[in-house]
Amino acid sequence: MRSPALYLILVLALGACTQGGEKLDGQPMPSRTAPAQQGGVSQEPTGSGPLDIAGVAFLPPEDWSDLGATAMRKASFNFGPVEGDADPAEVTAFYFGQEQGGDIESNIARWIGQMDPPEGKEIQDVVRRSKVTTQTGLDIHFVEINGTHNRSMGGGPMTGGRTKAYPGWRMVAAIIEGPQGNIFFKLVGPETTAGQMEEGFRGMLTTAVKL
Repeated sequence: MRSPALYLILVLALGACTQGGEKLDGQPMPSRTAPAQQGGVSQEPTGSGPLDIAGVAFLPPEDWSDLGATAMRKASFNFGPVEGDADPAEVTAFYFGQEQGGDIESNIARWIGQMDPPEGKEIQDVVRRSKVTTQTGLDIHFVEINGTHNRSMGGGPMTGGRTKAYPGWRMVAAIIEGPQGNIFFKLVGPETTAGQMEEGFRGMLTTAVKL
C-alpha cells in the first residue's frame, strides 16, 4: 500500500528517529538523491514511495528502481550496476502470513546455504550476524556473506531447483519481527554494487515504522 498518509507517518517517524543528521542504530541514513549507475553512466531510477508490508511501513530510497510485486514477493527493487560490475543488485521482500515462512534460524541457515565462501576460506569465516532493535521498537536480524551466490533459476525462494553460480557476490538478508509476523528481506548482487545498495537497504529497515 502506498498513500500520502503513509508517507506522512514515515516522514514524522524519520524526524523523531534522527536529529542533527545522526545515524540510527549506527547505520547511515538512506541516500535519496544519487542515481543508479550502469557502466559509469547515470540511469534514471523509477522511484517508489512508501511501502506497507504486514503492518510495517518502509520508505525505499529514491535511487532504487521499483520492480513491483509478484504472487510471492511483496516488493522488489534493483540498483545499478555501478561501473565495473556486470549485473545490478536486487532487494526482494517476502511475507507469508502470521507464523508462516519458517523461524528465524532456519531461514538464516537456508540463506547461508545459498552462498559458497571464497576459495581458501570456510563458510563460517565469511558469515556475519547481527541483531538491531530500532528506535521504533522493531527487532531486525541481519546476516551478511561475501562469496559465490548460487542463484535459484526456478522453484521459488523456499525450495530447491536449478541454480547458477555468481562468484564475487554479496548477500545481506534480514528478518523483521513485525506485529503481524516475520517479514523477510534479501539483498544480493556483485560486491561493489550490493555494497552501495546496502546503505539504503539498512537505512530503509532501521527506520521502518509499525502502523
